[in-house]
Amino acid sequence: MNPEPQTMSEKRQSLVKLLQNQYASFSNDELGKLMRELLAVISDNPDLNALTLRAYDALQDEESRQVYTTLFLTRIIGVSEMLRLTMVLMTLENRLMEKGKDLSNYDRYDLDFFFDRQYFSLPQIKSARSENEIFIDCGALDGKTVKDFVEFSEGKYDKIYAFEPIPDQYKNTVQSLKNAAITRVEIIPKGVWSHDTSLHFVEAGPGSWIDGSGKTPVDVVAIDNVIPENEKVTFIKMDIEGAELEALKGAANTIRRCLPKLAICLYHKPHDILEIPMQILSIFPEYKFYIRHHYVNQWETVLYALPPAANSSSDSHELSETGQKSIIDHSSASPKAHSGADSPCQNPASDNLSTGHATSTPKVSIILTSYNHEKFLDEAIESALAQTYQNFELIIWDDASTDGSWAIIEQYNDPRIISFRNEAQRYATYNLNRAISEVARGEYIAIHHSDDVWEPEKLEKQVAFLDQHPETGAVFSWVNIMDERGNLRNDHPLYTHFRQGNKTRYEWLRHFFVNGNALCHPSVLIRKQCYLDCGLYNLALWKLPDFDLWVRLCFRHEIHVLPEYLVRYRWGYDGRNTSAVSQQTAGLSGFEYFLILNHYRRIANAEEFLKIFPSSGKYCAPPDADLEFALAMTAIELNADESYTNEKYRLFGLSLLAPLIGSPERGEKLRAIHHFDHMDFAKLVKQLRLFAPQKFLAASQKQASPLEQGINAFNQADHATAIECLSTAMTEEPENPLPAAYLAFICVQQGLVTEARDFIAQALILAPDRADLIAALGEVLLKNNRPLEAVEYLREAIHIQPDLFAAYPALAQSLRLTGQNAEAIALLQGAAGIPSDAQAEIQTTLSQIQAESK
Repeated sequence: MNPEPQTMSEKRQSLVKLLQNQYASFSNDELGKLMRELLAVISDNPDLNALTLRAYDALQDEESRQVYTTLFLTRIIGVSEMLRLTMVLMTLENRLMEKGKDLSNYDRYDLDFFFDRQYFSLPQIKSARSENEIFIDCGALDGKTVKDFVEFSEGKYDKIYAFEPIPDQYKNTVQSLKNAAITRVEIIPKGVWSHDTSLHFVEAGPGSWIDGSGKTPVDVVAIDNVIPENEKVTFIKMDIEGAELEALKGAANTIRRCLPKLAICLYHKPHDILEIPMQILSIFPEYKFYIRHHYVNQWETVLYALPPAANSSSDSHELSETGQKSIIDHSSASPKAHSGADSPCQNPASDNLSTGHATSTPKVSIILTSYNHEKFLDEAIESALAQTYQNFELIIWDDASTDGSWAIIEQYNDPRIISFRNEAQRYATYNLNRAISEVARGEYIAIHHSDDVWEPEKLEKQVAFLDQHPETGAVFSWVNIMDERGNLRNDHPLYTHFRQGNKTRYEWLRHFFVNGNALCHPSVLIRKQCYLDCGLYNLALWKLPDFDLWVRLCFRHEIHVLPEYLVRYRWGYDGRNTSAVSQQTAGLSGFEYFLILNHYRRIANAEEFLKIFPSSGKYCAPPDADLEFALAMTAIELNADESYTNEKYRLFGLSLLAPLIGSPERGEKLRAIHHFDHMDFAKLVKQLRLFAPQKFLAASQKQASPLEQGINAFNQADHATAIECLSTAMTEEPENPLPAAYLAFICVQQGLVTEARDFIAQALILAPDRADLIAALGEVLLKNNRPLEAVEYLREAIHIQPDLFAAYPALAQSLRLTGQNAEAIALLQGAAGIPSDAQAEIQTTLSQIQAESK
């Protein structure tokens, strides 16, 4: 008779019993097997398990695996404190016996007997010592670690940065290092964090920690914002009472650039053992790990990370015999097997690109994500293979398609193709992240979808641009919109939406903040280094992961849009596009947009803020500017119409204001400078409707006027509803020019120029001095090939409102068409030096007219 299956509780008991009897004698293979059993007991999340095993596999020796397993058991599984101490002591005693120490009369609290010098005694750390060390000590305390480092380096160091935010400890550090006559050290009275800001901490001497309930303010900075880019950091140590994970995020660029040795404390928070190793691997996936425990209880566990050059151990993710990365051991993705001459690494093609084969190290990695698109997949693949630029590899990742997609992929026997298939669906961003971090070898990454089509010259033109513009991180293009049958549908709003002019990265950041995404994901060619600088796609985002990346990208890099239609983007044929708007996903998009707005909290100073938000100067006057207040009020102003679709801005602004109002010092500053206090904050909170009961919201929505309903429908591109509601509004509000104006905008988007002109004319009868409406009529006339009349109306609009810069390009084009090129150029040159949201289009139009005038 087969035994009854064990319950979860019985599995735990069996494992604990096994550990109590056998833990100290486990081999490496047995520990690895145990980790997999433990994961099966606590989690049915394969993604979490794979990440944990990836961190475990980066451990380089038996002692590290024993300590990691101990921590996993005690902190994640919850094995008793007694077993925790027993395991820790067994590990320590094993080390002591290896060193030949007599254990017969030792005192378990005799630290000099027990421990080597923390942070610097690991042999691999010693062997990686350089002649010109630059050391960052996060949590200097009293200067002891700095002194230990000086001894470790034998005085052969260039500089030391010591961070210590606690005032008394900072003074102790300064005095201690002065007494020790240590030079070339910069002691910084701040903590380290993911970005520059002010936090609070609970003051408890050496054991102080950052906490929202703390009463003592502390300034914190990101290491990336402190360390000059010309300095090569060689060693970073962090013991900062639970802030290590955030501090690593703020040091990501420095770590990628310098690949320093790392010594990071793991014991402050239970999940640090999961999150900190994975954060380091996300920054640079080839780090090798060692873990050592430096005390007799649960304190002082340190993760040591060394880059490959500092470690002689073999890489568990080197290329396999087929030339593909070996990534299948701990995941659900299986690579398609290429054998013999078909292996892209075993049989590198000639450098002669006319052969149609890629070089052994391709310059471009195309990543094509596939899911249930058998109708379109062949065309998508062929459009990649037929590129005029041929130095690429094509990575196809099928997400467990249930149609014939995988069979189509398997039919290809092209040496440029490397294909993978998930056994269970993981969604596109998961597949993209793995392809980028574990497979792609190219300097540039191109994103492709299995239902889209590239024009033949896409890669050639984009590669040429990035080669010639090293300051640019990514290049995009315009896109044509096509339906299920491949027919172009350039009457679709997305055709205009993705037809963007170029902007500076600061102008893009403002556009993203106010208007959302305007860049088409499968049109991008991006430097792989940008993913290292800015991070991969956020797996927490379902609707807007690419938009999230563009925002992070523009905080560090310029981007460019080629004004050519290089992609045919398939949209809306059956509502299955990931980006498609529906009632079910509208709330999700709003939530993700709210999360993405938080990236703007990384704005470093008032100068950068005003480059992004030039019209918010009243909230940001250096040197007394409070950037969080300025950002909050900028967001709340975008919710001034109190529409439900804009509630994300109010919520974001309030989330920034709440801690400011709760801070006596910063609250007083806001009252003094901006006359804003807790009563003003309360008024804003009362206007927040996001959390109102659904019945109340439904009733409120029913009470919305036809004009409000029409504008909301227009903003959501629901033109049928918008036309119905706006037509009703024209009858109910005959003196209001807005219904006719919005109907005109819909007509323009649908190519009905004559009807648009008529509606604008009606609106102007009601509001003859509205410059924006006059300009709109001018633009409609320009589109209707009536430039003489367009000049008249556009001039009038700018005369009424000189800062209506959005009208300048249209007026210049109208002047050009009427033979007045010199006046058009003078008009645009005068506007080119004035910051505005239209600056990119002004510059583009100016260049075009100047080129034609030569």
